[in-house]
Amino acid sequence: MKKSPDAQAPHISAIGLAAPDHATSQEEAVAFLLRHYGGSLNARSRRVMKKIFDHPGISQRKFALDRLECLVDEDPDQRMERFTHHAVALASRAITHALEQTSIPPDQIKALVVNTCTGYLCPGLSTYLIEKMGLPDTLQAFDLVGSGCGGAIPNLQLAASLSAAHTDGAVLSVSVEICSATFQMADDLSLIVSNALFADGAAAAVISKEPAEWRLVSSMGRIVPSQRDAVRFVYRNGQLHNQLAENLPELVKTCAVRVVTELLESAGLDHEDIRFWALHPGGDRIISAVQQGLKLTEAQLGPTRLILSRYGNMSSPTVFFVLEEIMKAESDPGDYCMMVAFGAGLSAYACLLKKTGYRRKFPCRLADFPVIGEQL
Repeated sequence: MKKSPDAQAPHISAIGLAAPDHATSQEEAVAFLLRHYGGSLNARSRRVMKKIFDHPGISQRKFALDRLECLVDEDPDQRMERFTHHAVALASRAITHALEQTSIPPDQIKALVVNTCTGYLCPGLSTYLIEKMGLPDTLQAFDLVGSGCGGAIPNLQLAASLSAAHTDGAVLSVSVEICSATFQMADDLSLIVSNALFADGAAAAVISKEPAEWRLVSSMGRIVPSQRDAVRFVYRNGQLHNQLAENLPELVKTCAVRVVTELLESAGLDHEDIRFWALHPGGDRIISAVQQGLKLTEAQLGPTRLILSRYGNMSSPTVFFVLEEIMKAESDPGDYCMMVAFGAGLSAYACLLKKTGYRRKFPCRLADFPVIGEQL
């Protein structure tokens, strides 16, 4: 008997998440910034900063460091050392949490796709993860850079294509960002906003043709190079500085609405057919702008706002944190979920998922994973 096309489609077999142990409230963060940098800010900037940090949208964030004070005197070499250590540790933890939910042993991983925009290594993070996780040294490895906060979905697009190319085994899709490794502070609104939003984290998804609860249906992206300067990293004195346009929410809304509309049309679906929405929590103003553009209810935005409150904006992995919240909710076979992420480029991406009737039937194989239980 022939298998249905859906049986050969890529599925998300599992998602693993990881965040650092060091949690900082917004009150603690703004006190730190004023203590060390308040003297270099004008009165208006200090007022704006206090207003931004007082917003209830974020309650805490997590950073890959022992204490905030290490940011003050951290030189570029120390920063890259910290990025490397924690990016590998967090990504390894996320991979472990994902794989332990499946029956797939590490030697059955056929490809690894890693994206980050907060640190550069050569060879890339993929090589560190192959070594750390005991993955096959013959797997296909890809390191993606430059997509910013939207990077998880281009990663998924490549992982799905790689999954389709393999008759067995699975593909790992890993997003990891150490946003604190790009920390800068000056009398600059972009930096003030960035220091109120961004945090560190990692996510890993196991992509396979084996049946799972959510199937990858299709995806689409749109890049607007003419708006490249609206959201990007720029180099100043050899170090990354985040740059955010004041009208970024409107620009993101326009791009996100367009890509979602095009994806729905290509899938033959209407907006009302989508039950769940996993939006990247880019910040309260961006969430509200995209909500208006896509005509979403507060209930549909619940998971997005919850993750923003608990973790802040971890850049590319954050949309997976939102998706994991949605996957914990009650859902029915045939339900659709739309992932939407946006970032540098200016770019926006959408990925359509469909709930299957599959229920997990296999136990975890904890002995297969060498880094289970390892702490940062």
